[in-house]
Parts: sequence; structure tokens; C-alpha cells
Amino acid sequence: MKVQEKGVLPASEVYFHTASKTAQTIFFHILCCGNYDCDLHYKVKRTSYHSYLLILVVKGSGYLLRDGKKEPLQTGSLALVDCYNPHEYGTDTGWKILWCHFNSAQANDWFHTIKETSSCVIQLLNPNPFVLNLEKLIGMFQRNGGANEAFTNKLIINLLSEFLIPNEEEPGEKGSLDDILGYINEHLFEKIDVDTLARKACLSPYYFIRTFKTKIGYTPHEYIINTRVNAAKFYLKTTKASLKDIVYSCGFSNESSFSNTFKRLTGFTPLQYRETETI
Repeated sequence: MKVQEKGVLPASEVYFHTASKTAQTIFFHILCCGNYDCDLHYKVKRTSYHSYLLILVVKGSGYLLRDGKKEPLQTGSLALVDCYNPHEYGTDTGWKILWCHFNSAQANDWFHTIKETSSCVIQLLNPNPFVLNLEKLIGMFQRNGGANEAFTNKLIINLLSEFLIPNEEEPGEKGSLDDILGYINEHLFEKIDVDTLARKACLSPYYFIRTFKTKIGYTPHEYIINTRVNAAKFYLKTTKASLKDIVYSCGFSNESSFSNTFKRLTGFTPLQYRETETI
């Protein structure tokens, strides 16, 4: 469908979609999407439009204004916009963008996780695969009047996941945290203290605990204990190893401590967990 918006050039296309009831229940689904070539007059300013928006800048540059902050967008930028709240975006020089308005039952949780732990504007190291997939999505609308809803769901999840993946060319706090998680898993059945982990992250113990909690949702101690209990659950259900062997192989100091911790976290004693078939 040809576009009737100021600043959008004639070669641009926009498509509208009503998702199936199934897609609205279980999938990320498209409300509308487009391939826009724009001149310097392209501006969008809205109070609200009940959806979330992904913008991928293919060529040129522009901006996103939200929460009173103006953020630059350039070639390779991927932006996530909460359109339930006031927002503004556009270009002062011209740009080519691929975009889609979408929603899902999980969209609000995804948005707030990204906003709190990462950034709603990122620079893709290699935007080409995402450009090709968005062009494929738009091509489905051009040819068929709609897109495969499972493919659409996968594409949106892949795009949203990019906001939560650390930039490997810019190591920093997140990369250090990945190293720490790897260290914990390699030494899970040994004694692990917070001071050692903090040193590996080049942080003070206080700041390390705070950072870990913000990123993972658990303190380091809570994460280690939960992971050890998950390992014990696996061995209880998968092997015939004695409780004593499982206790020490999973890094617990004694059976009493293990049993109390296991029941607190699962609601079952270790033997109840092993013998109950429905859990």
C-alpha cells in the first residue's frame, strides 16, 4: 500500500495486519509494518498508539525523542519504542528505515527488561541479516497480503533479543558478568566466595553484589545455591546416587544443610522429590 505521510517518498510501502486469535494469544504479532524512504520533512509525533515499535535504520540518520531525551539514530541503529507513551522520531537529513508496530501478551515485560538492563537504542554490529529478514517479512505482505505468523514471532523475538546480547567488540560490565557465570558453573561443586568473584570482575564486593543482583535477579550467593539445587534435582531424578553422594558432589557441606535448603526452595524434601513422579 502506498504511503500518505508527509516526508515519505513515493517508493515507500506500508502494510496493515489483523493477527489471528491464536497469534494474539501466544505470539508476538504485527499490527503494521513498512519500508520507508524519507526526506528531511519526515517527523512522527504521537501521544500514544497502543503498540511497541521497532525501527531499523538502513541508510541515513535520524533521532528518537522519548522521556525528554533526544537520542541519535544512524545507519545500523535498532530502536525499540514504547508507543503507549508520548514519543517522537524522524530525520533532519533523510533516511531509509524498516519498521514494524507489534504487540503480544509478553511485550510489556520484554520492554521493561530491556529498558532496565540494557538500552532501547543499540548499534548492530552486522545489521544485514536483520535487514534481510525484515525485507522478507515485508515481501510476504507484498506478495501474499500477510506474513506467516510463526515466522513473524521468531523475527520479533530475534530482534528484541539483540538488545540483551552484549556487544562482543565492546567488553565491559556485561562481558565480565558472563565470565563470572562461566566461572561459577565450572566451580559449582567447590567452595566459591564473593570476594573471589568480585576480584575476577574487577569490582568491590559491595558493587559486584549490587551489579550481579541487578543483572541476574539473584545475589551471587542465591544464584550459586539455586544452581546447586537444580543440579541436585537432576541427579535425584536421573541417577541412583545416594543422598550423601549428591550432597557433596553438588557443593553442599552437609546433609542437614542441603535438606533444609532443598525443601525451602522446592517445597519437598530430597527423598520426596526423588520418589514423586509428577514433579
